[in-house]
Amino acid sequence: MEKLPYLYGAIEIQKYLIDLFNDWGISSKITAIVTDNGSNVKKACSNMNIGERIPCTVHTLQLSVGKGLDIAKVLINKCKSLIAFLANDKKKQQLRELQIYLFQQQKLQKNNEELEKESEDLVVLDVVKANNTR
Repeated sequence: MEKLPYLYGAIEIQKYLIDLFNDWGISSKITAIVTDNGSNVKKACSNMNIGERIPCTVHTLQLSVGKGLDIAKVLINKCKSLIAFLANDKKKQQLRELQIYLFQQQKLQKNNEELEKESEDLVVLDVVKANNTR
């Protein structure tokens, strides 16, 4: 079996496969062929009229997972940068102080909301002085 040169197009692939099938004596027995999704391979199979071209599921899955991992790599690198930034002792202290401040602000807001709710339940009497003549 001869190795296919690196830069090959649909015509080279088509010729290679036809020669290979003839050498093996299987040209008339082929009803389908499983391939990757390369446009040159698709075109070669289409030109040969040898039957149905079936895209390789594993190859397609591998490409999908690879693209998904590329997205994850971006997020992982951002997390690593954030961790490196916060590893600095001064930044750690600043972050801790901000966390405490935010916690206190949330607690104050919650207390204020609770006080407002309680005050709505109070009955307020409008007392007018007896000698006031409005």
